[in-house]
Amino acid sequence: MPALRERARDIHLLTMFFVQKCAKKLGKQITSVSEGAMHRLSNYSWPGNIRELQNVIERAVILSPGKTLVLADELRTAPTAAARATTAKSGPVEIAPASAPENNGSLDDVERRPHRVGVNQTNWMIEGERGAAKILDMNPSTLRSRMQKLNIKRPGRTA
Repeated sequence: MPALRERARDIHLLTMFFVQKCAKKLGKQITSVSEGAMHRLSNYSWPGNIRELQNVIERAVILSPGKTLVLADELRTAPTAAARATTAKSGPVEIAPASAPENNGSLDDVERRPHRVGVNQTNWMIEGERGAAKILDMNPSTLRSRMQKLNIKRPGRTA
């Protein structure tokens, strides 16, 4: 099978597949990919092939603050001619463009972010209709377990 850089037309389908798979796994509701993100993905040469695409998408799903996927980092190589030609033919892919958030933290920091946002937004209420678990679409005991694993503690609490 040819390398991903030689199959630039497949990037859109693979991206959508990985977004759905990863969003479901992480309990997020990503419903679209920004036009800018799809353009960058299509113009990238993919030296790491499909695994690299999957990793880029997974990181983007983790870091995307809303329902639109945005890329976390700049992709590091020059675009291929095939990718440029395919992008020019296909036109816009997305409705809502968005800018990528800045993040230079560790993977643990990246994992902590949505959990911290959820508990801060609910004033550290975990359960109930207005609790963080409901917002993050996860079981309250799962949220508590992840918070413990990621060492997320309520400010001002010692234990």
